[in-house]
Amino acid sequence: MLADIDERRFRDRRDLLSQLDVGLGAAADSTDVEGLQAAVAQATDMLTNPLTRRAFDFGIESDATRDRYGRGHRGQCYLLGRKLIESGVRFVTIDVREPMTGETPGGSNMNWDHHDFIYSEGSTAIQGGGPGAGRYGIGTWPMMGSTDQAFSALIEDLDQRGLLDDTRVCFVTEFGRTPKINERKGRDHWTHAFSFAFAGAGVLGGQVVGSTDDEGGYITSSQSYTIEDYAATVFEKLGIDRHRPILTPENRPIFLAHKGEPIPELFT
Repeated sequence: MLADIDERRFRDRRDLLSQLDVGLGAAADSTDVEGLQAAVAQATDMLTNPLTRRAFDFGIESDATRDRYGRGHRGQCYLLGRKLIESGVRFVTIDVREPMTGETPGGSNMNWDHHDFIYSEGSTAIQGGGPGAGRYGIGTWPMMGSTDQAFSALIEDLDQRGLLDDTRVCFVTEFGRTPKINERKGRDHWTHAFSFAFAGAGVLGGQVVGSTDDEGGYITSSQSYTIEDYAATVFEKLGIDRHRPILTPENRPIFLAHKGEPIPELFT
């Protein structure tokens, strides 16, 4: 709930909505109405459930825990990810960008698309702009430094709380970066080789699967894996039958990771 809307005010609004809905069933298809009412009930329960409020309450976390993740935006987002898992959320995505603050001047687009000045000690903004302007250099604290701290804290915290055995952690991207620096001192999109990191749910730690050449540009191992293999691995671990299609409203079959195969090294 919003900070300025307390529980009483929220429930008053919900009661008002229920009064406005009187007679709605006669004015619309009953199936549509039942679906809408079920969605509203589910949203209300989620917002008022004590477990939800506890999951988003950082005040119950110790200072040591919050410091371990890092007090910045990234660290606290990773901590929230652990809290959601601990609360029973089955699928959590942590996609975090540092917000624009006085501590990151020039950081108007703090993602990882470093086409310009990838090793800058500050903002990558360059005169005249550029496709990668507005990031911070990959080695700065708002980027890799805070990520290293938050990610290691997440793995360690999940393990200490007995959650890692039942949680598959996937640190993934959509492609790699060119192995050679471009004319703007950055790196562009590259699909020939890139890496994922996995932990938990039976993954044997400390192993490296596959190999590339010395520049990290092309795969040299006999076996390489694709995005569909990654998806097949996740679906397999979740117990989802990939051989049974999902049907669209028009009964068109959609197969999940149809051309992929689970990565055997990630199963024990």
